[in-house]
Amino acid sequence: MELIEINSNLINNFGKRFPNILSNTKYLDDGSISIEIPLPKIPTVSLKITTQNHEITLGFIMWHIHGDMLGGKTIDEQIANSLDYIKLIIEDKIKLVLLYKSNVLIDLYPTDDPDFELSNIEMDETVIINTWSLIQPNKE
Repeated sequence: MELIEINSNLINNFGKRFPNILSNTKYLDDGSISIEIPLPKIPTVSLKITTQNHEITLGFIMWHIHGDMLGGKTIDEQIANSLDYIKLIIEDKIKLVLLYKSNVLIDLYPTDDPDFELSNIEMDETVIINTWSLIQPNKE
């Protein structure tokens, strides 16, 4: 599938599922797109879905997952599964981890095991776990 067709499919499907967020679409130099959804209480951090490298990728700062890892065999399935995952995140059905190192935000990622995340903190790290609509920045 050509990149222009992948972009079109993603924009159309994203627009149907999340019409109020479509204005955050960026067209990148390589011809791909990035749709960014800012965190409600940390607008400088976004959940992004891109078509870079002719594949669907969903991610935050460093953490990311590819559409085929969400069970999609075709690009259309990858788009659908990625949008389903975004819906779970923004509907607060998935816990998110904010990871700070020396008071600098270095990553944001989903977790299904908050106890594990809290038990594996390094000396200079701070971990905040909450859901999409409630997660707030570190106040230190």
